[in-house]
Amino acid sequence: MVYFLVDEIKNNGILGLVYNYDKFMHNMQRFGMDYFNEFQKRLDDSPKGYYLDIMPCGRFICIIQQTKSKSETFMLLSDTNNKYENAENLSTYLLKYPNGEEYQKLFLNTFKEMESDYENLYNEVEMTLESLPLN
Repeated sequence: MVYFLVDEIKNNGILGLVYNYDKFMHNMQRFGMDYFNEFQKRLDDSPKGYYLDIMPCGRFICIIQQTKSKSETFMLLSDTNNKYENAENLSTYLLKYPNGEEYQKLFLNTFKEMESDYENLYNEVEMTLESLPLN
């Protein structure tokens, strides 16, 4: 099992929020160096001043955002409970961004890609409020 460090767990464990830079970096390392390096490259190349990515993470859909200055980091882990209507509701958060409809579509497509494997992935990743990095 892989543990992701979060600052807050909300909605009975459906949402995990990460604001702390050290926790953010701990979690980014869990995705692997290839992903981390690709994320940093896209961040550097982004004309927006930030980069946002959406990817599957066990049973969670993960929204990852960082500013170019690296002064602001944010990660949201969301468990849809494998229900499309939950994915739709959670994806509305992305509408606040420029091109938010594209991000929302990516979130919903990620849900569809994970949907058939949800039960198999359920126990692969867990969120924790622990402050020390876990292996």
